[in-house]
Amino acid sequence: MIPQALFELAEKERIVVRWWKFVPPVQAVYWAPPEFPPLVGLDWSLSCCTRLLRSVLAEELGHHFTSAGVFVARPHLSYAERIWVSKEEHRALKWAALYLMPEKELAWALRSGFVEIWELADYFGVTEDMVRFRMEISGGDKKVVSIR
Repeated sequence: MIPQALFELAEKERIVVRWWKFVPPVQAVYWAPPEFPPLVGLDWSLSCCTRLLRSVLAEELGHHFTSAGVFVARPHLSYAERIWVSKEEHRALKWAALYLMPEKELAWALRSGFVEIWELADYFGVTEDMVRFRMEISGGDKKVVSIR
C-alpha cells in the first residue's frame, strides 16, 4: 500500500514534505511556525519501508490536525512539559490510527478473519505497533472489538 493518499492530503493542506537525514532515533518532525507553511520532515530511511513510512507520516499529519505544532523539544524538559508532549503525541497517534484504520474497515477486516496483529498490519499497510495502538484505543468500542 503506497502512502500516496497521505502525500496528497499533505499537499491539500499546504504542508511541505521534505526528506532529510536525521540522527536516530528521530524519524520525522512536524513544525508549524505562524510565519511559514507547516512542514513535515521525513528521514530518508523511511523511503525503503512503506508500512513504517505510512505510519510515521500519518502521525506527523496527525500533529497538523490535532495540535499547535510549534513546540520544539529541548534536552531538558520540565515534568509539565513532558506531560504536555506526551498528550500531543498521543493525540497525533490516535488521529493517525483512526485515519489509517477506520472503524468500518477495521470491523470488516476482523469479521473477514484478519485477527492476528501481523495480518491486520499487512491488510492496512501499517506497522504492528500501529495496529496494537488502534486496538488499544478501540478497547471501549464494543462494535469493533467484540466482532469475533
